[in-house]
Amino acid sequence: MRNPDNIIQIDYDEAKEQVFKIENVPDYDIEDYDLNNEKELKRYFDSVERIVRNSFEYKQLVNFLKNYMDMNQCSFYQNVSGEDGYNIKIHIHHEPITLYDIVVAVFNKRTAMREPLTEDMVAKEVIYNHYKLRVGLIPLAETVHELVHNQYVFVPTTAVFGKYWEFVQIYGQYMDPECVETLKKIEEISKRYTMDEAGNILSTNLIYVNTDEVFGKTDLKEVKEMLKEKLKKE
Repeated sequence: MRNPDNIIQIDYDEAKEQVFKIENVPDYDIEDYDLNNEKELKRYFDSVERIVRNSFEYKQLVNFLKNYMDMNQCSFYQNVSGEDGYNIKIHIHHEPITLYDIVVAVFNKRTAMREPLTEDMVAKEVIYNHYKLRVGLIPLAETVHELVHNQYVFVPTTAVFGKYWEFVQIYGQYMDPECVETLKKIEEISKRYTMDEAGNILSTNLIYVNTDEVFGKTDLKEVKEMLKEKLKKE
């Protein structure tokens, strides 16, 4: 604990006040990011993406989709939902254009139009496109979401909510060329793909442990009787 007797007393004398007069205030021209540096630019995009996800507007949109647009259950596991009473998280996943790619396209467009590139202004335009439903969204259970990101599960464009093609019409020329080519492949595969095809990776597979070589062949009847005897003793 701090002893109040040890508090340092400072003598204050108004006559000793000093005034510094600044006639010319220099312009603040120090940027938070060097956008010409690849690593700095990546950090900038990550920051904008984080602002979007943590914004009040984005959280409100997600809540609306879950509560009023039937997006509170997994699109692959129909019986898995995030209703009260279930310890299950339903994530709203961006597909076929990721949120990161959306941020990049908006940034490129604002750069070409000589519009402000502050993180908040870019994030604002990204959220605006969400509210105009120009992005593709799909609800996924936490496990399925991980499988999608690790490229074990394919999400067809026919399964997403939102008019992502409108975003492409407006921002297509500002999107990464590789992203545009990937989008074309996704749309082509989606024409002949069904959600049932994901059943192989998502189907239940039981794992059995065989210890016969170590402990000898196990007689289940003997095990049951042994457990019954132990329960009686307890």
